[in-house]
Amino acid sequence: MCGEMIGEFRGKTSGMRIVEILENGMNAESTDQATGKLLGTDAKHIETDWNVWRFPNKISGEGIGVITSKSGEIAMYTASI
Repeated sequence: MCGEMIGEFRGKTSGMRIVEILENGMNAESTDQATGKLLGTDAKHIETDWNVWRFPNKISGEGIGVITSKSGEIAMYTASI
C-alpha cells in the first residue's frame, strides 16, 4: 500500500493570515476546503495549517484536518512537513 493513491481532493484556500514577520521569513496560517474521494467514497475536507516560511526556499509546518463522508463517517488527522 505504500505509495498507492488512496484519495484525491480539489478545493481552495478559504482564508490566510500572516501571524508574524520574521527576519528571514514569516509565520502564516491558512484554512483550506475541498471535495473529492477517499478510498472510493465521496468526501469533504477542511484543514488548518500553520507554516513557517524561511526565504528563499524552506517551509515547515503542521496542520489539523477533518474529512467527512456523505454517510456521516468522520476521520481526523494531524500532519507535519
